Amino acid sequence: MNQQSVITAGASGISRAIAGRFLDDGTDAAIIGLMETLAMEHGVAGVRVDAIIPGAMEDPHIERVVALEGQAQGRTEAEIRALYVKLYVKGVSLRSRVPAQDIADMVHFLASPSGAKVSGGTLFIDRHTETLAP
Repeated sequence: MNQQSVITAGASGISRAIAGRFLDDGTDAAIIGLMETLAMEHGVAGVRVDAIIPGAMEDPHIERVVALEGQAQGRTEAEIRALYVKLYVKGVSLRSRVPAQDIADMVHFLASPSGAKVSGGTLFIDRHTETLAP
């Protein structure tokens, strides 16, 4: 049977509700529900469907967000970065952000023959996020 793989992506808010993020949290939960339904419905045809859930990432976009947030709040980038670390790194067991390469490696695994028996899974690449509370 020729297998195909569909890999969706969400955010770490899927596993825990975050105040003020009802739209993001609802959308993320919908991604997981869609992934699980597609895995059930299309598995018999050899289609595997999984979701990757990254935590706080090391990424140029985040650096731009930090700079813009600093401007919007009248704070320095250093102040915003310290807040970001407090919110998104200190609440993580491994005390680090997720490099984009970790996400790429997981996608590669899932799409490869090594991931052939994985379907319907929600795979967290978040360094074990414990809390997003300051």
